Amino acid sequence: MQEHQGSVGDIGARLMQHRRTLYSYVFACVRNEHTAEDIVQDIAQIAITSIDSLRDPDRFSNWLFGIARRRVLMEFRNKQHEQVMPPDVVELLAVEAENTSIDGISRRKQFLTECIEELPDNMREILRHRYDGSVQDVSELADRFGRTVQAVYGVLKRLRIKLAGCVEQKLAEADA
Repeated sequence: MQEHQGSVGDIGARLMQHRRTLYSYVFACVRNEHTAEDIVQDIAQIAITSIDSLRDPDRFSNWLFGIARRRVLMEFRNKQHEQVMPPDVVELLAVEAENTSIDGISRRKQFLTECIEELPDNMREILRHRYDGSVQDVSELADRFGRTVQAVYGVLKRLRIKLAGCVEQKLAEADA
């Protein structure tokens, strides 16, 4: 039997260090606040009860995101009809989340907020309604803004590309 990896309090503190990144990863996969919160709670419980399986304490983050990846995939298997994201994308997001530092996420979030503020009001409104949970799907968003579903998908795609470019530009400028 391996030596115990730490007290529940120690494990809890380590979980809290990764909570925001973990929640962001899970939410990006399931796209539902309540489901994401439930899954993060499950991940914490699994981590606490199986901490003895962690062979290298320095790899806690990788181990934790491995649990998260498996738990998200389990959610998709259990709710196939509600799947929003293919398993291969879940895997890529998990790898990306593992490789992203909390400071890096904070910087990106700050720049994303700045980029969103630079958008015209109507575009900010479309983004807000799409991602704040106030609409169930894109067809409801299309109805709300008097557009076709395809037009809204096109707007969202262009906005994502524009915001990604804006964030990358701000990161490059900050690193220069």
